[in-house]
Amino acid sequence: MFDVCVVGGGPAGSTLALRLAQLGHSVAIVEKSPFPRSHIAESLAAGALPLLDVIGLRHYIESADFVFSSASTLRWANELSRREHHALQADRGRFDTFLLNAAARAGVTIRQPDQLKITRFDERNGWELQLCSGELLRARYLANAGGRSCRIEGGPRKRTGPPALAMFAYWGGLEIDGSEAFVEAGAAHWYWGTSLSGKPFLACVFLDPKKAKASRYEALIRESKLLGERLTARAVCGPVSICDATPFCCLH
Repeated sequence: MFDVCVVGGGPAGSTLALRLAQLGHSVAIVEKSPFPRSHIAESLAAGALPLLDVIGLRHYIESADFVFSSASTLRWANELSRREHHALQADRGRFDTFLLNAAARAGVTIRQPDQLKITRFDERNGWELQLCSGELLRARYLANAGGRSCRIEGGPRKRTGPPALAMFAYWGGLEIDGSEAFVEAGAAHWYWGTSLSGKPFLACVFLDPKKAKASRYEALIRESKLLGERLTARAVCGPVSICDATPFCCLH
């Protein structure tokens, strides 16, 4: 019997589990994917750094080989601006593994790769969780941190923005130095790009799902004022990936 079982070992699940363990609770994480996993990189704004202070990991993150960006260049509504900030450009494969390992060191029980098969709840005994591996876990509380692919008890979702897909690829041969991030509005889409430690430049375009075709990706990137003008004759586009980028919230 655990105090809390967390479904999902990504940044949200690992951070929640780690903090609960630090507060003296018994916690288990059930994560379906082996780590490190391939995942699109993300930019963590400065507002996330105090949370890393709370769980005692900011010093370790800053001393590890992660990329910190001090500025972003924005082109929005045909206006060009530059904003100073302190953001972490996170290679999610490494970042997620880092947080999950920290949770394990704090005493969190990790079940990975595994996932829920059957869940049952009653007010007296709490949650009974049957895993695909055959193991049975019990917990007083269940936390859903499984992201877009997780469904627990058929919980409904509400879309909080227009439907969107992200098309992205890594580029070599771009004339970009440092870890600056770029954000730009296109005619019916928008761009985000940045450099990551040990990897080529990551360029993303967000657009309506009806218009998202991998064959259009490179032409769209070349249309970008910020990114397109930095493409050289040596610029090489890697494989194009597409993922859901529609914002949503779980209603319960």
